[in-house]
Amino acid sequence: MNTFKWELERTRKLLLIWTLAFVLLQFMYSSFFPSMTSEKGGLLLAKLDMLPKVFLKMFGLEYLDLTNILHYYAMQGQFIVILIGSVFAAKIGATMVVKEENDRTAEFLMSKPVTRKKIITGKLLATLANILLFDGVIMIANLIFFNIYNTSESFDFKLFWLLSLVPLFIHLTVGLLSFFLSTLQRRTGKADMISLGCVFTLYAASVLAKLTEKLDFLRFFTPYSYFDPSNIVKMRSFDTIYIVLFLIESVGFVIVSYMYFERKDIYI
Repeated sequence: MNTFKWELERTRKLLLIWTLAFVLLQFMYSSFFPSMTSEKGGLLLAKLDMLPKVFLKMFGLEYLDLTNILHYYAMQGQFIVILIGSVFAAKIGATMVVKEENDRTAEFLMSKPVTRKKIITGKLLATLANILLFDGVIMIANLIFFNIYNTSESFDFKLFWLLSLVPLFIHLTVGLLSFFLSTLQRRTGKADMISLGCVFTLYAASVLAKLTEKLDFLRFFTPYSYFDPSNIVKMRSFDTIYIVLFLIESVGFVIVSYMYFERKDIYI
């Protein structure tokens, strides 16, 4: 029995729906960009400049030039692709293991001549494959859309790839965290709820970390601060310490998932 292929088949429809929806959303936002460089767009940008600095800082707008299509993506992408896309990553990860107990298919799965390690490995690979396919298709779609609707003569490919890796890294972190939580639960509804709660709590922590120096320490606990699009635009690189934290957390979630699943009393 190939758990990896089985899980890809089970999640195929969900992946297709979410990916198609996000490609269409990115097409819509990309096609809107040329209006940002028009006269009416100039009035909108002038109004944005009049907003309080705390508001601009909260949403990472203080370093962004919205007449640049990549800066524009850094603004809208952090809400559409990064935050809402995290819901997809959380949903994929949160249901990957727990659904066997929730749907009463654990007995069938465990009766097969495969070890628990092979089962969870197949499910982990399916989780990673779903996230990579989701972000990969959006990345390719954005590359096409941005080059079609870009109103300037130049296109910064380095910045494009950096900004394209931001949602991938965040979604991998969220997906692996949710995958771990899935091993702890017995009902998909509870696993979904906890995972989504983690998504919005981590995002809220990243916003609070921007607002006051007293809460600046929160940025070390949330991937939304590790890979903040506005900081990527400003620095044009990833901070090494955040890459290290991302790797430590990702590997940590995988290890504890294996450890718990190997010893878990599975309800059949």
